[in-house]
Amino acid sequence: MKLKNLLLLPLLCSLSFGGGAELYLKYCSSCHGEDRLGGHAPPLFPPFFNIPEERLYRIIREGAVGMPSFKELKEEEVKQIVEFIKSPVEKEKLRWDEERIKGSVERVYTKKVEVKNLKDYTLVVERGKNLVWVMEGERLLDKFAFSSMHGGIKFSKEGVAYIPSRDGWIGRYDPTKGELKRVRACIYLRNIAFYGGLLVASCWVPSRLVVFDSQLNYVKSFELHGRINAVYELYIRDGFIFTFKDKPLVGFLNYKDLKLTYENLGVALEDFIIDPLEEYLIGSTRSGLEIYSLNDLRLVKELKALDIPHLASAYFWYSKGDFYFATPLLNKPVLSVWKAYSWEHVKDIPLDGNGFLARSSYGTPYVWVDMSTDSMLLLDKRSLEVKKFIPAPGKRVTHAEFTGDGRIAYVSVYEKEGALMLYDGVSLKKLGEFPANLPAGKYNFVNKSRYFEGAQLGYQVFMEKCWGCHHTTENAFGPSLRWSIQNREKALVIAQILNPENTYRLLGYSRNAMPRIELKEGELKALMKFMEALKDGWMD
Repeated sequence: MKLKNLLLLPLLCSLSFGGGAELYLKYCSSCHGEDRLGGHAPPLFPPFFNIPEERLYRIIREGAVGMPSFKELKEEEVKQIVEFIKSPVEKEKLRWDEERIKGSVERVYTKKVEVKNLKDYTLVVERGKNLVWVMEGERLLDKFAFSSMHGGIKFSKEGVAYIPSRDGWIGRYDPTKGELKRVRACIYLRNIAFYGGLLVASCWVPSRLVVFDSQLNYVKSFELHGRINAVYELYIRDGFIFTFKDKPLVGFLNYKDLKLTYENLGVALEDFIIDPLEEYLIGSTRSGLEIYSLNDLRLVKELKALDIPHLASAYFWYSKGDFYFATPLLNKPVLSVWKAYSWEHVKDIPLDGNGFLARSSYGTPYVWVDMSTDSMLLLDKRSLEVKKFIPAPGKRVTHAEFTGDGRIAYVSVYEKEGALMLYDGVSLKKLGEFPANLPAGKYNFVNKSRYFEGAQLGYQVFMEKCWGCHHTTENAFGPSLRWSIQNREKALVIAQILNPENTYRLLGYSRNAMPRIELKEGELKALMKFMEALKDGWMD
């Protein structure tokens, strides 16, 4: 009798929601998961899914960024789907504890590959075949299986890659050993961060932070009472930072003692990022941007925007004495450009379609913005003028990424019979093409490390302020920057930049040949980050 009742449950569930279960399975489950716990797209059950019905109807009918429209559905069918996804999910389905985490570990062995230059080391996601490609510059070294990749790949300084998936799996890929270790941190994952040998996963289902060591051995979990936006590395606080979508809190996790603390922002954020110099927390709300000082979390400025900025895709750069950042808006075909650190709105640039990612590198003169069309918008970093670039007429292109020096640009032709296209990052000359089935994200060792974000800004400061007399690795009129930072104390280098008339004797010179360079605090900070990356050989 009990077995019979159990077999009737799916039918009863379907009837109780007026056919919503069947409609959900037909139209929604391929992205949101058959159990509504999330897949390529977020979970669809309360409290993680909490959208007013009027807006929900509109999203189903008209679509949204990353989601197709379902205009063919009748009004009653939309209503049935809405009723179904607003119903609760059994609590047992949401349980994922330490025992299950430790019991999920598995290893897969792949081809051993030698990456000669980590700056050219890039992983490419081929979503249509659930594969990750290993690229070095223009060379394809290997492919291995990994499904539902989401949230951004992280790298150790040794080149080990940590790969997250929507459904909670995290992979540790070591190309030199040809090993992929996997562990399931949770049921639905937002993103990961890696700092000081610790990896932290932010999870929606169940709501928590999960900490692993660099070998993906379980360390600790922290239950969260809210829906986390993301977790990021925060070097100035020696650990990690995160915020919530539904609580006005910012959390800090210390790397050394794993102490978790909270501070109140006063408002919940839709999304947030940390600037490359780690001075500000930049949060988005439905009305625009809120800028907080990381020193004391004081609100510095509120900026109005046409819609919610997609901060996870924002790109920062330096030009003509100012720092800038640009980000697409989530629900409008607009690229919004701002001055960073002075926090002034510069301009809004219309796009041909909803933009999702703004990407660049210090070695290319453009910010590359996809528009859900066959063209990319290229924003000139110096003039702020724009032009269109069409890699594959009539086919959707998305997600530009670059080698660490910006020499090569990778662009996805996001079609089932698509391709990974390679271009010169400056001249836009085509360098190569690899057939691919729905090629999606691309993640370069340099460009996807927060450690190098400030250094990339510093390179741009160097080119405008120092390049006339100094080169990066070779002597010119003055010594190379690499030699200077490798052979002199950092404090002395800073003193020489700011006050050369009074420091030349300390450097052993009989007279001063260096002019005083007027640098703002941010310019000096960025320049020193670049010199530190030069010192360690990470940048040229």
